[in-house]
Amino acid sequence: MCKSGIQYESDSDSEDDPEQYYSVYDSKMKRSIKQRPQISTETRNQSEFVLNLHISLGIITMNTPVRDVTTNVIPSQQGEFVFSVEDATVFNVTGYNGDPNLGYVCVQVKSAQLHHCDMMSTPSQNPPLLEVGTAIPKYLHPTILKSEAGVLQTCNDRGGNRDMVSVAIKIQASHETHHVKTVRVAVGLNKATLKHRVCLGSNTWISQLIDFFNVVDYAIPGYNAKDVLTELHIHLWDCAIDYRYELNSIPEIFLLYNQV
Repeated sequence: MCKSGIQYESDSDSEDDPEQYYSVYDSKMKRSIKQRPQISTETRNQSEFVLNLHISLGIITMNTPVRDVTTNVIPSQQGEFVFSVEDATVFNVTGYNGDPNLGYVCVQVKSAQLHHCDMMSTPSQNPPLLEVGTAIPKYLHPTILKSEAGVLQTCNDRGGNRDMVSVAIKIQASHETHHVKTVRVAVGLNKATLKHRVCLGSNTWISQLIDFFNVVDYAIPGYNAKDVLTELHIHLWDCAIDYRYELNSIPEIFLLYNQV
């Protein structure tokens, strides 16, 4: 008796051979076992330094240089920032997982205010530091504030219960192929209002803030300093821009619904 070498599912002889079904099931089980992710047994190394700081109420004052239209520093003039924070957490780790070239900084602030003055005379003596709870000087203009309840009444509450300010920074001191230091910054604002004020482009609050952190290293003979590459990401949830014309006190409100 001869049989064909091709077996069909309808072939009655295949039903009498249970080994065929067992072998198919067994092969599938073997493949699934091979495809299962293996639990990593790699041990994590200890980080060099870790700091977790909680601030119930805090205030930060910064002074920045003032520049003219040619970006030259104007003598005897300065800009000023005042940050007021409430319920803030700062987390910092250097030498993450034993890597001396890797670090992270995370900041979360439940409520915050930013006041700014683009140009003022430099005082002959250092003024006293502002204390928590004291009134903000009148020459400082409100720049970023928590949005009022009526401003965002048409928003879809995309931000939910996120903190008002969230910042995450990754610092990679070495690069695989280039002699650069990379800094990746992600900033998130939730239910915040920017009070826009017209001033010279080089002295806007964002320009002076970038200028403050743009620290230039002094040249050291024999040392080739790395170039710094900064990557900035900004995310906005249910934010608004309050713009007022100089001759009209009625505010113009621009709502920002989506992420940017």
